[in-house]
Amino acid sequence: FAVLVGMQFLFGMGEAGAFPNISKAIYNWFPNSQRGSAQGAVWLSARFMGGLTPFFWVLLVTIGGMTWRQGLVLFAGVAAVWVVAFAYWFRNK
Repeated sequence: FAVLVGMQFLFGMGEAGAFPNISKAIYNWFPNSQRGSAQGAVWLSARFMGGLTPFFWVLLVTIGGMTWRQGLVLFAGVAAVWVVAFAYWFRNK
């Protein structure tokens, strides 16, 4: 139990800076008239996919016949592809 609580704490620390950093990027990259829409799109997508992820998990594991390990590898693979694509795209040009 202590390991799970510790891991949750560490994940929380890692994610704590995500939205402030996104807000700073929006401030730097978007004109004042478009910042509200950009911030709204970020919040919408974060909440929307946070709600849909359990649904996809159930589809993959229960209906799709994957084991939980295969599902975890699939999710991690999608995240790794996104990280590489985002690192290439998200440059201060």
